[in-house]
Amino acid sequence: MEPAAYIRRETAVSIAVNVALSAAFFIAVFGTGRDVPVWSVGGYVFDFAPQGFMIGLMATLVPGLLARKARAAGKVRTLDSESHLPAAVLPRAILCGLAGAASGVAGAAAVLILAGTTQLGWLPACKTRVRRGTGPCGHPCGPPDRTDKALSKRKGEIAMSRRFVDLSIYLENDVITDPPFLRPKIEYQKHGETMPELGFFFPGVTPEQTPDGAGFAAVENVTLTTHNGTHLDAPWHFHPTMDGKDGNPVPSMTIDEVPLEWCFQPGVKLDFRHFPDGYVVTAQDVEDELKRIGHELKPLEIVMVNTAAGKAVGDPNYVSIGCGMGYEATMYLTSRGVRVTGTDAWSWDAPFVHTAEKVKETGDTSLIWEGHKAGRDIGYCHLEKLHNLEVLPPDGFMVSCFPHKIRGASAGWVRAVAIFEE
Repeated sequence: MEPAAYIRRETAVSIAVNVALSAAFFIAVFGTGRDVPVWSVGGYVFDFAPQGFMIGLMATLVPGLLARKARAAGKVRTLDSESHLPAAVLPRAILCGLAGAASGVAGAAAVLILAGTTQLGWLPACKTRVRRGTGPCGHPCGPPDRTDKALSKRKGEIAMSRRFVDLSIYLENDVITDPPFLRPKIEYQKHGETMPELGFFFPGVTPEQTPDGAGFAAVENVTLTTHNGTHLDAPWHFHPTMDGKDGNPVPSMTIDEVPLEWCFQPGVKLDFRHFPDGYVVTAQDVEDELKRIGHELKPLEIVMVNTAAGKAVGDPNYVSIGCGMGYEATMYLTSRGVRVTGTDAWSWDAPFVHTAEKVKETGDTSLIWEGHKAGRDIGYCHLEKLHNLEVLPPDGFMVSCFPHKIRGASAGWVRAVAIFEE
Protein backbone atom coordinates (compact mmCIF):
# COMPACT_ATOMS: atom_id res chain seq x y z
CA MET A 1 0.00 0.00 0.00
CA GLU A 2 1.25 3.48 -0.82
CA PRO A 3 2.07 5.67 2.21
CA ALA A 4 -0.50 8.34 1.24
CA ALA A 5 -3.36 5.82 1.14
CA TYR A 6 -2.21 4.24 4.38
CA ILE A 7 -2.01 7.65 6.12
CA ARG A 8 -5.56 8.48 5.01
CA ARG A 9 -6.86 5.20 6.39
CA GLU A 10 -5.06 5.55 9.70
CA THR A 11 -6.16 9.18 10.01
CA ALA A 12 -9.75 7.95 9.87
CA VAL A 13 -8.92 5.49 12.65
CA SER A 14 -7.41 8.33 14.69
CA ILE A 15 -10.51 10.48 14.27
CA ALA A 16 -12.77 7.64 15.35
CA VAL A 17 -10.62 7.01 18.43
CA ASN A 18 -10.55 10.72 19.26
CA VAL A 19 -14.30 11.15 18.95
CA ALA A 20 -15.02 8.13 21.13
CA LEU A 21 -12.52 9.22 23.79
CA SER A 22 -13.76 12.80 23.75
CA ALA A 23 -17.40 11.84 24.23
CA ALA A 24 -16.60 9.24 26.89
CA PHE A 25 -14.38 11.55 28.94
CA PHE A 26 -16.84 14.43 28.70
CA ILE A 27 -19.84 12.39 29.87
CA ALA A 28 -17.79 10.72 32.61
CA VAL A 29 -16.72 14.09 34.04
CA PHE A 30 -19.74 16.33 33.44
CA GLY A 31 -22.65 13.91 33.15
CA THR A 32 -25.50 14.78 30.82
CA GLY A 33 -27.91 17.65 30.38
CA ARG A 34 -26.62 20.25 32.85
CA ASP A 35 -24.57 23.40 32.29
CA VAL A 36 -20.80 22.92 32.39
CA PRO A 37 -18.70 25.12 34.74
CA VAL A 38 -15.66 26.67 33.07
CA TRP A 39 -13.22 27.75 35.78
CA SER A 40 -13.89 25.58 38.83
CA VAL A 41 -11.46 22.82 39.81
CA GLY A 42 -12.22 20.00 37.43
CA GLY A 43 -14.10 22.44 35.18
CA TYR A 44 -14.21 22.63 31.41
CA VAL A 45 -10.84 24.35 30.93
CA PHE A 46 -8.86 22.16 33.30
CA ASP A 47 -10.45 19.00 31.94
CA PHE A 48 -8.58 19.67 28.70
CA ALA A 49 -5.40 18.45 30.42
CA PRO A 50 -6.24 14.75 31.07
CA GLN A 51 -8.52 14.53 28.07
CA GLY A 52 -6.06 16.24 25.77
CA PHE A 53 -3.29 13.97 27.00
CA MET A 54 -5.28 10.77 26.43
CA ILE A 55 -6.48 11.86 23.00
CA GLY A 56 -2.96 12.78 21.89
CA LEU A 57 -1.56 9.59 23.39
CA MET A 58 -4.11 7.20 21.87
CA ALA A 59 -4.32 8.98 18.54
CA THR A 60 -0.57 8.45 18.14
CA LEU A 61 -0.22 5.08 19.84
CA VAL A 62 -2.97 3.16 18.05
CA PRO A 63 -2.03 4.17 14.48
CA GLY A 64 1.66 3.82 15.39
CA LEU A 65 1.27 0.23 16.55
CA LEU A 66 -0.85 -0.63 13.53
CA ALA A 67 1.68 1.01 11.21
CA ARG A 68 4.56 -0.90 12.82
CA LYS A 69 2.69 -4.17 12.39
CA ALA A 70 1.82 -3.41 8.77
CA ARG A 71 5.36 -2.35 7.96
CA ALA A 72 6.77 -5.54 9.49
CA ALA A 73 4.36 -7.57 7.36
CA GLY A 74 5.43 -5.72 4.23
CA LYS A 75 1.95 -4.25 3.68
CA VAL A 76 3.20 -0.69 3.57
CA ARG A 77 6.59 0.75 2.78
CA THR A 78 8.48 3.16 5.01
CA LEU A 79 8.49 6.88 4.18
CA ASP A 80 11.86 8.29 3.20
CA SER A 81 11.45 11.50 5.26
CA GLU A 82 12.77 11.72 8.81
CA SER A 83 10.89 12.93 11.88
CA HIS A 84 12.15 14.96 14.82
CA LEU A 85 10.00 12.85 17.15
CA PRO A 86 11.33 9.66 18.77
CA ALA A 87 11.25 6.58 16.57
CA ALA A 88 9.82 4.42 19.40
CA VAL A 89 6.01 4.50 19.37
CA LEU A 90 5.40 4.92 23.11
CA PRO A 91 7.73 7.91 23.73
CA ARG A 92 6.34 9.53 20.59
CA ALA A 93 2.78 8.99 21.84
CA ILE A 94 3.61 10.43 25.29
CA LEU A 95 5.11 13.56 23.73
CA CYS A 96 2.01 14.05 21.58
CA GLY A 97 -0.17 13.54 24.66
CA LEU A 98 1.70 16.20 26.63
CA ALA A 99 1.43 18.58 23.68
CA GLY A 100 -2.31 17.91 23.49
CA ALA A 101 -2.79 18.61 27.20
CA ALA A 102 -0.74 21.84 27.19
CA SER A 103 -2.19 23.32 24.01
CA GLY A 104 -5.74 22.42 24.99
CA VAL A 105 -5.62 24.07 28.41
CA ALA A 106 -3.69 27.13 27.26
CA GLY A 107 -5.86 27.73 24.21
CA ALA A 108 -9.15 27.21 26.03
CA ALA A 109 -8.11 29.48 28.89
CA ALA A 110 -7.02 32.27 26.52
CA VAL A 111 -10.26 32.39 24.53
CA LEU A 112 -12.58 31.94 27.51
CA ILE A 113 -10.82 34.75 29.39
CA LEU A 114 -11.42 37.06 26.43
CA ALA A 115 -15.04 35.94 26.16
CA GLY A 116 -15.67 36.36 29.92
CA THR A 117 -17.43 32.98 30.03
CA THR A 118 -18.16 31.23 33.34
CA GLN A 119 -20.28 28.33 32.10
CA LEU A 120 -21.37 26.66 28.87
CA GLY A 121 -24.50 24.83 27.85
CA TRP A 122 -24.07 21.05 27.97
CA LEU A 123 -24.76 20.31 24.30
CA PRO A 124 -22.49 22.99 22.72
CA ALA A 125 -19.78 22.15 25.26
CA CYS A 126 -19.98 18.44 24.39
CA LYS A 127 -20.08 19.08 20.65
CA THR A 128 -17.09 21.39 20.94
CA ARG A 129 -15.09 18.85 22.89
CA VAL A 130 -15.86 16.05 20.43
CA ARG A 131 -15.14 18.25 17.42
CA ARG A 132 -11.82 19.42 18.88
CA GLY A 133 -10.86 15.78 19.22
CA THR A 134 -10.75 15.48 15.42
CA GLY A 135 -7.87 17.97 15.09
CA PRO A 136 -4.90 17.08 12.90
CA CYS A 137 -2.65 16.33 15.87
CA GLY A 138 -5.21 14.15 17.60
CA HIS A 139 -5.87 16.66 20.34
CA PRO A 140 -8.03 19.79 20.66
CA CYS A 141 -6.75 22.00 17.87
CA GLY A 142 -8.25 25.11 19.39
CA PRO A 143 -10.23 26.15 22.44
CA PRO A 144 -13.97 26.63 22.60
CA ASP A 145 -15.28 30.08 23.25
CA ARG A 146 -18.65 31.11 24.51
CA THR A 147 -20.24 30.82 21.11
CA ASP A 148 -17.94 28.21 19.58
CA LYS A 149 -19.91 28.91 16.42
CA ALA A 150 -22.92 27.39 18.14
CA LEU A 151 -25.12 29.09 20.69
CA SER A 152 -27.45 26.81 22.61
CA LYS A 153 -31.11 27.69 22.88
CA ARG A 154 -31.84 24.59 25.02
CA LYS A 155 -34.21 23.39 22.32
CA GLY A 156 -32.26 22.99 19.11
CA GLU A 157 -28.94 24.44 18.09
CA ILE A 158 -28.58 27.59 16.01
CA ALA A 159 -25.38 27.72 14.02
CA MET A 160 -23.64 31.02 14.64
CA SER A 161 -20.32 32.51 13.65
CA ARG A 162 -20.01 35.40 16.07
CA ARG A 163 -18.04 36.15 19.20
CA PHE A 164 -19.11 38.89 21.60
CA VAL A 165 -16.90 40.98 23.89
CA ASP A 166 -18.63 43.02 26.58
CA LEU A 167 -17.40 46.63 26.57
CA SER A 168 -19.56 47.85 29.46
CA ILE A 169 -18.97 48.36 33.17
CA TYR A 170 -21.40 47.31 35.89
CA LEU A 171 -23.95 49.61 37.47
CA GLU A 172 -23.33 48.90 41.16
CA ASN A 173 -23.13 50.55 44.55
CA ASP A 174 -19.65 49.72 45.75
CA VAL A 175 -17.27 50.12 42.79
CA ILE A 176 -16.20 53.73 42.22
CA THR A 177 -16.83 55.00 38.70
CA ASP A 178 -18.15 58.50 39.47
CA PRO A 179 -17.56 61.41 41.85
CA PRO A 180 -19.40 61.05 45.18
CA PHE A 181 -22.30 63.35 44.23
CA LEU A 182 -22.98 61.45 40.97
CA ARG A 183 -22.78 57.84 42.12
CA PRO A 184 -25.67 55.46 41.46
CA LYS A 185 -27.78 54.09 44.28
CA ILE A 186 -29.35 50.64 43.94
CA GLU A 187 -31.73 49.26 46.58
CA TYR A 188 -32.30 45.52 46.29
CA GLN A 189 -35.51 43.80 47.37
CA LYS A 190 -35.67 40.01 47.58
CA HIS A 191 -38.73 37.89 46.80
CA GLY A 192 -40.00 37.82 50.36
CA GLU A 193 -39.72 41.58 50.72
CA THR A 194 -42.23 42.47 48.00
CA MET A 195 -45.35 40.84 49.43
CA PRO A 196 -46.97 44.29 49.94
CA GLU A 197 -46.70 44.87 46.19
CA LEU A 198 -48.30 41.48 45.52
CA GLY A 199 -51.05 42.37 47.96
CA PHE A 200 -51.88 45.43 45.85
CA PHE A 201 -52.98 43.10 43.06
CA PHE A 202 -54.01 40.04 45.13
CA PRO A 203 -55.26 41.15 48.55
CA GLY A 204 -54.90 38.62 51.35
CA VAL A 205 -52.34 36.35 49.69
CA THR A 206 -49.65 35.28 52.17
CA PRO A 207 -46.04 34.24 51.52
CA GLU A 208 -46.97 30.63 52.35
CA GLN A 209 -49.45 30.66 49.48
CA THR A 210 -46.80 31.52 46.88
CA PRO A 211 -44.88 28.76 45.03
CA ASP A 212 -42.38 27.19 47.45
CA GLY A 213 -43.32 29.89 49.94
CA ALA A 214 -40.68 32.07 48.26
CA GLY A 215 -42.71 35.25 48.11
CA PHE A 216 -43.36 37.53 45.15
CA ALA A 217 -40.63 39.12 43.00
CA ALA A 218 -37.06 40.35 43.27
CA VAL A 219 -36.98 44.06 42.45
CA GLU A 220 -34.39 46.85 42.38
CA ASN A 221 -35.06 50.54 42.98
CA VAL A 222 -32.39 52.53 41.16
CA THR A 223 -31.38 56.17 41.42
CA LEU A 224 -29.24 57.22 38.46
CA THR A 225 -28.21 60.05 36.21
CA THR A 226 -28.14 59.34 32.48
CA HIS A 227 -24.35 59.56 32.75
CA ASN A 228 -23.86 56.70 35.20
CA GLY A 229 -22.37 53.48 33.92
CA THR A 230 -21.41 52.98 30.30
CA HIS A 231 -23.46 55.51 28.34
CA LEU A 232 -23.70 57.42 25.08
CA ASP A 233 -23.64 61.22 25.22
CA ALA A 234 -25.80 63.07 22.71
CA PRO A 235 -24.78 66.43 21.16
CA TRP A 236 -27.36 68.12 23.44
CA HIS A 237 -25.12 67.24 26.39
CA PHE A 238 -22.26 69.31 24.98
CA HIS A 239 -24.04 72.47 23.77
CA PRO A 240 -27.50 73.76 22.73
CA THR A 241 -26.46 73.82 19.05
CA MET A 242 -24.31 71.70 16.75
CA ASP A 243 -22.95 71.67 13.19
CA GLY A 244 -22.01 75.34 13.40
CA LYS A 245 -18.64 75.04 11.69
CA ASP A 246 -19.93 76.78 8.57
CA GLY A 247 -21.84 79.44 10.49
CA ASN A 248 -25.24 77.75 10.34
CA PRO A 249 -25.74 75.89 13.64
CA VAL A 250 -28.80 73.76 14.21
CA PRO A 251 -30.42 72.59 17.47
CA SER A 252 -28.44 69.75 19.02
CA MET A 253 -29.86 66.24 18.89
CA THR A 254 -31.07 64.66 22.10
CA ILE A 255 -30.39 61.00 22.75
CA ASP A 256 -33.74 59.83 21.37
CA GLU A 257 -32.95 61.63 18.09
CA VAL A 258 -29.55 60.01 17.47
CA PRO A 259 -29.71 57.96 14.24
CA LEU A 260 -29.67 54.26 15.02
CA GLU A 261 -27.29 53.59 12.15
CA TRP A 262 -24.62 55.56 14.01
CA CYS A 263 -24.73 52.99 16.80
CA PHE A 264 -23.92 49.81 14.88
CA GLN A 265 -20.80 50.24 12.80
CA PRO A 266 -17.26 48.84 12.34
CA GLY A 267 -15.05 49.63 15.30
CA VAL A 268 -11.52 51.05 15.52
CA LYS A 269 -9.39 51.09 18.67
CA LEU A 270 -6.68 53.66 19.31
CA ASP A 271 -4.21 52.66 22.03
CA PHE A 272 -3.29 55.72 24.11
CA ARG A 273 -2.54 53.90 27.37
CA HIS A 274 1.03 55.20 27.30
CA PHE A 275 -0.03 58.84 27.62
CA PRO A 276 0.17 60.24 31.17
CA ASP A 277 -2.89 61.20 33.20
CA GLY A 278 -4.24 64.56 32.07
CA TYR A 279 -2.52 64.51 28.67
CA VAL A 280 -4.60 66.12 25.90
CA VAL A 281 -4.44 64.02 22.73
CA THR A 282 -3.77 65.99 19.54
CA ALA A 283 -4.75 65.46 15.91
CA GLN A 284 -1.16 64.43 15.20
CA ASP A 285 -1.37 61.77 17.91
CA VAL A 286 -4.48 60.34 16.27
CA GLU A 287 -2.89 60.38 12.83
CA ASP A 288 0.26 58.70 14.13
CA GLU A 289 -1.73 55.94 15.83
CA LEU A 290 -3.82 55.30 12.72
CA LYS A 291 -0.60 55.02 10.72
CA ARG A 292 0.87 52.64 13.31
CA ILE A 293 -2.10 50.27 13.11
CA GLY A 294 -2.40 50.66 9.34
CA HIS A 295 -5.99 51.87 9.32
CA GLU A 296 -7.63 54.48 7.11
CA LEU A 297 -10.73 55.99 8.67
CA LYS A 298 -14.08 55.55 6.96
CA PRO A 299 -17.28 57.50 7.59
CA LEU A 300 -19.41 56.32 10.54
CA GLU A 301 -16.74 54.03 11.97
CA ILE A 302 -16.91 53.96 15.78
CA VAL A 303 -13.51 55.05 17.13
CA MET A 304 -12.72 54.06 20.71
CA VAL A 305 -9.79 55.30 22.79
CA ASN A 306 -8.03 52.92 25.19
CA THR A 307 -6.50 54.92 28.07
CA ALA A 308 -4.84 54.16 31.39
CA ALA A 309 -8.28 54.52 33.01
CA GLY A 310 -9.41 51.24 31.48
CA LYS A 311 -7.66 49.26 34.22
CA ALA A 312 -8.57 51.70 37.00
CA VAL A 313 -12.29 51.02 37.46
CA GLY A 314 -12.90 51.00 41.21
CA ASP A 315 -9.80 53.05 41.97
CA PRO A 316 -10.72 55.99 44.26
CA ASN A 317 -8.98 58.25 41.72
CA TYR A 318 -10.67 56.72 38.67
CA VAL A 319 -12.19 60.03 37.50
CA SER A 320 -8.72 61.60 37.43
CA ILE A 321 -6.93 58.83 35.54
CA GLY A 322 -6.16 58.64 31.84
CA CYS A 323 -5.64 61.02 28.95
CA GLY A 324 -8.36 62.96 27.17
CA MET A 325 -9.23 63.94 23.62
CA GLY A 326 -8.72 67.62 22.73
CA TYR A 327 -10.61 69.78 20.24
CA GLU A 328 -8.19 69.10 17.39
CA ALA A 329 -8.18 65.35 17.95
CA THR A 330 -11.98 65.26 18.06
CA MET A 331 -12.32 67.36 14.91
CA TYR A 332 -9.80 65.12 13.14
CA LEU A 333 -12.22 62.25 13.63
CA THR A 334 -15.54 64.00 12.98
CA SER A 335 -14.27 65.85 9.88
CA ARG A 336 -13.65 62.40 8.38
CA GLY A 337 -17.21 61.25 8.96
CA VAL A 338 -16.89 59.64 12.40
CA ARG A 339 -20.08 60.26 14.38
CA VAL A 340 -19.64 58.02 17.42
CA THR A 341 -16.47 57.88 19.47
CA GLY A 342 -15.71 56.38 22.86
CA THR A 343 -13.32 56.15 25.78
CA ASP A 344 -12.78 53.87 28.77
CA ALA A 345 -12.13 56.94 30.92
CA TRP A 346 -14.71 58.85 32.95
CA SER A 347 -14.79 61.61 30.35
CA TRP A 348 -13.95 62.08 26.68
CA ASP A 349 -11.92 65.12 27.75
CA ALA A 350 -8.88 65.07 30.00
CA PRO A 351 -9.76 64.66 33.70
CA PHE A 352 -11.01 67.92 35.21
CA VAL A 353 -8.43 67.95 37.99
CA HIS A 354 -5.65 68.33 35.41
CA THR A 355 -7.55 70.77 33.20
CA ALA A 356 -8.31 72.95 36.24
CA GLU A 357 -4.60 73.39 36.86
CA LYS A 358 -4.03 74.52 33.26
CA VAL A 359 -6.95 76.95 33.40
CA LYS A 360 -5.62 78.37 36.65
CA GLU A 361 -2.17 78.84 35.13
CA THR A 362 -3.29 80.31 31.80
CA GLY A 363 -6.69 81.82 32.46
CA ASP A 364 -7.87 80.13 29.23
CA THR A 365 -11.36 78.81 29.95
CA SER A 366 -11.67 77.46 26.38
CA LEU A 367 -9.65 74.51 27.65
CA ILE A 368 -12.68 73.37 29.67
CA TRP A 369 -14.37 70.47 27.86
CA GLU A 370 -12.65 71.31 24.58
CA GLY A 371 -13.27 67.80 23.20
CA HIS A 372 -16.94 67.88 24.13
CA LYS A 373 -17.36 71.42 22.79
CA ALA A 374 -16.08 70.28 19.38
CA GLY A 375 -19.68 69.13 18.96
CA ARG A 376 -20.63 72.78 18.42
CA ASP A 377 -18.83 72.62 15.07
CA ILE A 378 -19.65 69.04 14.01
CA GLY A 379 -22.32 67.15 15.91
CA TYR A 380 -21.26 63.77 17.21
CA CYS A 381 -21.81 61.35 20.12
CA HIS A 382 -19.34 59.68 22.40
CA LEU A 383 -19.34 56.68 24.70
CA GLU A 384 -17.85 57.04 28.16
CA LYS A 385 -16.76 54.47 30.75
CA LEU A 386 -16.19 51.67 28.26
CA HIS A 387 -14.39 48.56 29.45
CA ASN A 388 -12.22 45.72 28.11
CA LEU A 389 -10.80 47.81 25.26
CA GLU A 390 -7.35 46.37 25.94
CA VAL A 391 -8.48 42.95 24.65
CA LEU A 392 -9.61 44.33 21.29
CA PRO A 393 -7.47 44.41 18.14
CA PRO A 394 -7.13 47.76 16.34
CA ASP A 395 -9.98 46.90 13.95
CA GLY A 396 -11.84 43.97 12.39
CA PHE A 397 -14.98 44.01 14.55
CA MET A 398 -18.40 45.64 14.80
CA VAL A 399 -19.58 47.78 17.71
CA SER A 400 -23.15 47.82 19.00
CA CYS A 401 -23.98 50.72 21.33
CA PHE A 402 -27.69 51.52 21.10
CA PRO A 403 -28.72 53.98 23.82
CA HIS A 404 -31.79 53.75 26.00
CA LYS A 405 -34.61 55.81 24.48
CA ILE A 406 -35.11 58.65 26.96
CA ARG A 407 -37.17 61.50 25.55
CA GLY A 408 -35.28 64.79 25.33
CA ALA A 409 -32.29 63.48 27.30
CA SER A 410 -28.60 64.33 27.06
CA ALA A 411 -27.45 60.71 27.27
CA GLY A 412 -28.64 57.13 27.48
CA TRP A 413 -27.27 53.98 29.07
CA VAL A 414 -25.88 51.37 26.68
CA ARG A 415 -24.68 47.77 26.81
CA ALA A 416 -21.75 48.30 24.47
CA VAL A 417 -20.55 45.15 22.73
CA ALA A 418 -17.82 44.31 20.21
CA ILE A 419 -18.87 41.64 17.70
CA PHE A 420 -16.41 39.45 15.82
CA GLU A 421 -17.46 37.44 12.77
CA GLU A 422 -15.55 34.14 12.85
